[in-house]
Amino acid sequence: MEIEAKFVLDDPDIFQQLKTSQTLAGYTISTGKIKNVHDYYFDTSERLILQAGYACRIRDDGKKIKFTLKGLNKGKGIIHRREELEIELPDKLWSDKTWSVKACFDMSNKDLSLNDLPAGEIRDSFLQITHGDDLHLLFGLTQKRFVRIITDADRVVAEFSLDDVHVSVDGHEQTYFEVEIEQMSAGNETDLIELAKSLEHDWQLSPILNSKFERGLAFWDENKQ
Repeated sequence: MEIEAKFVLDDPDIFQQLKTSQTLAGYTISTGKIKNVHDYYFDTSERLILQAGYACRIRDDGKKIKFTLKGLNKGKGIIHRREELEIELPDKLWSDKTWSVKACFDMSNKDLSLNDLPAGEIRDSFLQITHGDDLHLLFGLTQKRFVRIITDADRVVAEFSLDDVHVSVDGHEQTYFEVEIEQMSAGNETDLIELAKSLEHDWQLSPILNSKFERGLAFWDENKQ
């Protein structure tokens, strides 16, 4: 289960200030590191995964490539709770031309077969949802993530991500800044609520419920018509 709070902001100055702020709601924030992340979202031709309430994503962060079945937000309020099943694709699988990142860029006329996934819960879940249909690429996005860790004394409470997001569909570009606070194992919901309230009230950020997938899909649908 993924538990997080998400915010969107339009002011690049505030985005930069959040990169250097040393505290948030009395918690300590570590120095950050940059991750360049590429995400690719897939579904069947009939969008069976979306109809079941999930998104299908392949993520390349430069070190690992992961295949994820991610539930769409069903909660209310500032805290998001999403089911998440994830596996790392083995080298021998994702280095094959069918699954390579380069192939994903050119996937509009190609399919991905779920039968090629390693056996286990995630493949079984995908096959049940899709009835074994192949996947088609919907869209891809890139994000430059500035990742920081939030602590309370010796407790690692949350991961703090400042995302510069870019979506491209047939020459149309969408860019925005997004802030995420994801609860970590030593954190709890009280921590997350305090941190989220500080971003909302002290930093004047606007909470959002929809995911990057949902925003990207709306942009894709708008520009594919």
